[in-house]
This record gives sequence, C-alpha cells and structure tokens, in this order.
Amino acid sequence: MKWLEQHHIIIANPQFLWLLLLLPVLLFVYMRLQHKRETIMGVSSTEGISGLRPSWKVRWRPLLTVLRVTAVVLIILALARPQRTDVTESIDSEGIDM
Repeated sequence: MKWLEQHHIIIANPQFLWLLLLLPVLLFVYMRLQHKRETIMGVSSTEGISGLRPSWKVRWRPLLTVLRVTAVVLIILALARPQRTDVTESIDSEGIDM
C-alpha cells in the first residue's frame, strides 16, 4: 500500500482484488481438467512416429496457460479500477491586474 500512496494511486473498487485469492483454486481445477483429458484416437504402436519432433503447437502449449492466467489477473485489476490522482495545490494570492 505504501507504493500506491507514494505514486498517488487509489483503487476505486478494492473489493474486486479479493478475486485474486480464487486464482490458485481456479488454476488447480484447470490443471486437473487438462490432465484428465481423454485421447481422441488410440494408436496400437508409436514406433513409426517416435522420431518426429513435436509441432510448435505442442511446444508452446504451456505458454497458453500462462497467457490465460495473465489475462484473468489483468481483468481483475481492471475491475478494481486503479486511478492515478494528481496532487495539486492552489495558491490564492492578491495582486494588481494591469
């Protein structure tokens, strides 16, 4: 909170930040569901395809999970509506208009 105060940032709806506590639970459920996926097609032998390299889709699949988690975090932060406040000081002075 000190960092927010030092940079003059306020959170308009801080109650939305409680949703960040649900993120580990959602991630755990997501991983469990991904792990239990069934195979679409059964293969009797993988001998013919054992020398093939995995495609870019397979290699980059973990990045998709990271991007999804990042998107959820950013949506929650957007719902919290952080706002930057300007610190201004008005000085009243008297003088002669020319």
